Amino acid sequence: MKNTGKIEEAGRDRHVPNCLGCGKDNPRGFGLRFAVSENEAHSELKTGREHEGPAGFVHGGAIALLLDEAAAVLASARAGNRLMTAKIEVLFKSPAPVGETLSVFARAVRPGESFFLAEGEVRGEDSRLVAEGRVWFIRGPVKKR
Repeated sequence: MKNTGKIEEAGRDRHVPNCLGCGKDNPRGFGLRFAVSENEAHSELKTGREHEGPAGFVHGGAIALLLDEAAAVLASARAGNRLMTAKIEVLFKSPAPVGETLSVFARAVRPGESFFLAEGEVRGEDSRLVAEGRVWFIRGPVKKR
């Protein structure tokens, strides 16, 4: 299920090695790697049958995960690993056939240390808009040792 896209994480180690979206140690994860700048994050996912929902099409939850993960990588790069998703809104615009490579982009709208808002989009190989959304993050609980 590992991503076969060409984007490599730009020198950033992610917060949780077993993360479903980007964890390097999760054999069932999406294996996403991101290009990250000050205000944007981008990745690609070559979809397969493991991402299927309706017959022949990518599951909406997998598409929502792409948006959430791109925004989370951006939020983590800006505010460290202290933020957690509080709310996500996704508007699906067109179906994505299984086997298609999807691109996800997230942009910072309101970056901050204890609150972060990002918006993003998922596009198909032909650049059509598959989904767009917004993701809100808030400061998460401190992990006890």
